Amino acid sequence: MARPTKEGLDYFPLDINLDQDDKLVVPIAKFGMQGLGIIVKIMIEIYRNSYFYAWGEREQHVFANRVNVDINLVNEVINECIKWGFFNQKLFNAFGILTSRGFQKRYIEASKRRKNITFVDIYVLIDLEEAVKKISNPIFVVNTDGNQVNVYINPDKSIVQESQTPQSKVKESKVNQSNKNIRVDPPHGESHDDGYHADFERFWDEFPKRRRRDKAKAYVIWMKKIKAGERESLIQCTRHYAQDVQAIGVEGEYAKMPTSYLNAGTYKDYSQGAIQREPSLKSEQGSKRGTSFADMAKQMEDE
Repeated sequence: MARPTKEGLDYFPLDINLDQDDKLVVPIAKFGMQGLGIIVKIMIEIYRNSYFYAWGEREQHVFANRVNVDINLVNEVINECIKWGFFNQKLFNAFGILTSRGFQKRYIEASKRRKNITFVDIYVLIDLEEAVKKISNPIFVVNTDGNQVNVYINPDKSIVQESQTPQSKVKESKVNQSNKNIRVDPPHGESHDDGYHADFERFWDEFPKRRRRDKAKAYVIWMKKIKAGERESLIQCTRHYAQDVQAIGVEGEYAKMPTSYLNAGTYKDYSQGAIQREPSLKSEQGSKRGTSFADMAKQMEDE
């Protein structure tokens, strides 16, 4: 298995004049050093995830508990930051995420040495065509279904020298074509050399083998819906789910597709373990087919 790709950052730059930022003057004036501390902790969560952070009810409670601050105060600080433009209000209202142009620019700068940088199209606030000129690697843009909709490549890397032979141009064309297919799943049974987060790979290994399809699409949904604190629970629930579908079919043939499984939140039904089911008629028949003639004769004799 290829080395997994990290989405988040290990560190991020913190401007020494952060408390003088026009977008933070009022929030800090209202909430003081406690407000500034909350803002910095939120910035850590954003960069730990990538360039945005989902701010739903669960995340609010978890964050407030983690920083040991009343959840109402935390939300007051966040709402004030949204009001003054530190976080983008349109994306927050539409998708419930905390991000901004500044976060996205700094994320690209900090990730410029990575093999891949991926953005979800509806979250983009910056000019990616301009941003990619400052880094060495391409930026891939996908929609919420995981389908690649665009790719921005540094023009300095795509210039073809006049001295190149026709043969070398053909080779380069093949390389470019392979790069365009970087998000396409390989045939069933082959490994994916694109690289995914280690936790996602663990989830994928637990999912019923017979239904492992559309890996890239599933990965985008996983990135969008599954938060860091939920991943271990998801993996455990998926193990229980696989046990359940194994009991009613053959190698999980009746399981959902991974994309549907994640979108529908099916894993939540398995937080208490696998649902106890009677083996299906098909499974029973398969068991009988595995019985030898001698065993059948012995069974008839006993009866």
